Amino acid sequence: MPDGGLGYLKERLTAFFPNLEAAIAGIRDLREVQVIPSYYLLAERWVADGAALLGDAIHCVNPARGQGMNLAIADAWELAEVLAGALAAGRTDARALAAYAARRRRHVEYIQKEGDRTRRFLLATHPLMARLRDRVFRNMPRAPRAIRRLTAVLAGVEPPPSPAEDLLLLAAFTFPWVDRLVPAGGRTTVSPPGTGTPG
Repeated sequence: MPDGGLGYLKERLTAFFPNLEAAIAGIRDLREVQVIPSYYLLAERWVADGAALLGDAIHCVNPARGQGMNLAIADAWELAEVLAGALAAGRTDARALAAYAARRRRHVEYIQKEGDRTRRFLLATHPLMARLRDRVFRNMPRAPRAIRRLTAVLAGVEPPPSPAEDLLLLAAFTFPWVDRLVPAGGRTTVSPPGTGTPG
């Protein structure tokens, strides 16, 4: 569309939310609804005496990676592990449940930042960034080790990469010959409840 789709978006939003027509009419640019820097929305407290939060109640993620449900499921898995041990010990106080947040926080923070990074990448308008993005998308199928590693992290079955490994994955997607430097073996950390610690 001549306006890049803004008119169509406003038309559809108004059809779904007629009571917000005035607010929707005030949207001047697609960037106003595309930029969602949500990686920093993270609750300080995840547990209290006899209670625990999970999913979006404690961490919002940018929808660019579609990881909200994955994180909530992994939270529930980890909470079940911690809660089983706490109940076996006859305790459900915040201190007994604290391991839940300790085990999940690093993974959640990585996925939040990765989601926001993906959003910035997808919406990049600077010519150099747009060229890099296009190159990465063209080359991803030629970097199977990097794809396997990133997919396992997003699925929550492997721990997040270190900053150095994160750069290695980006390099592999940019220059596929680097993919052979990405370790081929898995680092699965998920096991059936009661036998180990989820990623």
